[in-house]
Amino acid sequence: MNEGHRMPVRGTSVATEHADTGKPASRRFVSVDDPVFPIHSMTGVLAWARGVGWSAHDLFGTWNAPQDRLSYIRIREAVARAVHRHGGLALACETGSYKSIQQLGMLGPAVATQPTARAVIEFGLRHQLLAGSLMAHAFVPNAGEPEVSAIESPLLFDDAECSSFLEIDHLLTNINVLQVFCGDQFALTRVEIPCSDPALIGQLARLLKAPVIGSAKVARMVFPSQILDVRNPDYDPIACNYWEALCEQEAHATGLNGQTTLLARLFGANGQLLKLEDIASDMHVSLRTLHRMLVREGIDYSQLLDQDRLNRSIRMLKQGASSEAISASIGLSDARSFRRAFRRWTGLSPAEFAHQHQTPVVPSDTTVNTIAH
Repeated sequence: MNEGHRMPVRGTSVATEHADTGKPASRRFVSVDDPVFPIHSMTGVLAWARGVGWSAHDLFGTWNAPQDRLSYIRIREAVARAVHRHGGLALACETGSYKSIQQLGMLGPAVATQPTARAVIEFGLRHQLLAGSLMAHAFVPNAGEPEVSAIESPLLFDDAECSSFLEIDHLLTNINVLQVFCGDQFALTRVEIPCSDPALIGQLARLLKAPVIGSAKVARMVFPSQILDVRNPDYDPIACNYWEALCEQEAHATGLNGQTTLLARLFGANGQLLKLEDIASDMHVSLRTLHRMLVREGIDYSQLLDQDRLNRSIRMLKQGASSEAISASIGLSDARSFRRAFRRWTGLSPAEFAHQHQTPVVPSDTTVNTIAH
C-alpha cells in the first residue's frame, strides 16, 4: 500500500457550495475528510493490533472527532500501517473474521431483531454508513442466475490502494452477520473479488469453504435465494421497532440520512458513468466547481471513463459488435481510435480479444449422434 497515493489529505465538507453564490448546494455528499465513520468499523484491525502489541494511537495517531468517529483519510492511513506491519493483504482475512453483528454498533441489535434474513440485508444496507461501512454495499436479489442472490460491494471512495483490503474485510463481515442470523441454514454459492493474487484467493477459499473467483469486476458474495426466507425464531416487533427508531435517530443526528459519496454520484441507476455536465447540473454546481470537488476527493474521472468504456467495449465485443459500432457507442471518434484505445487498455487488439473469448461451437444433434454411434 503506497502512502503516496493520490487520495488528498483534505477533502470537501459534507455540504458543498455553489460556485457562484457561495451558498450550500441542494445536494450533499460524504467526503473523505468528514469524521463520520465510527471507530468500531475498525474492530478487526484493532483486535489484530492488540495481538501485536499496538495501541489505537499506533494505528490512528491522535484525532479530535466527536463520539470517537474518524474520517476515511484517517482510516486508510491506519489500514496502510497495519498492512505494512503485517506484511500483506492476507491481514484482511484475519480482521474480517473478527467482525459480526456484535461489532456493528447500534446497528447490531437492530439487525439481530429483524424478522427475516431479507430484512436483515435490506435494513442493514440502508443504514450501512451508520455501521461505518467503507464500501457501498448493494443487495441484488435474483442476481442474473436461477435461485441465487448477491450482495455487491463497489467502492465508497475512489481509492485503488486500499480497495483490496476493504473488499475482503467487509465481505467477511457481511458473511459473518448472515451466518450468525441464519445459523446452519446459511450457505455460500461463491465469492467474487477483483483481486488476482492466487495465494490470497486460495486462503479466502479455505477460510470460507466455498469457491472464490478472482479478477472480478466488483466484490460480491453470491448465495442461494432461499436464505432470504430464513426467519428469526425470537422475532419481537416491539424490540425491532425500538432499535430501528434509535438507528434512524442516530443517522439523522450524524447527518448520514440518505447521504452517499461523490464517487457514487458519478454513476447512474444502471451503473453507467454519467457525463460531468449532467452530474454538475444534478448537483446544482458549476462544472468548474465539480472539477475542484473531484480533485479534493482524489477522484480521477478520466480513469473512471476509461474503465467504463472498457467494460462496455468488452460486453459489445462478446456480442459480436464491430469496432465501428463500439466506437460510436462509447464516444470515440472512429474505429481506429477505438482499436488504439482498446490495445492501450488490454494489450490486445479488439480482434485478438474477440478471438480469445469467442463462444465454442456446440455440435449439432447429427454430429452428436454420429459420435455416439
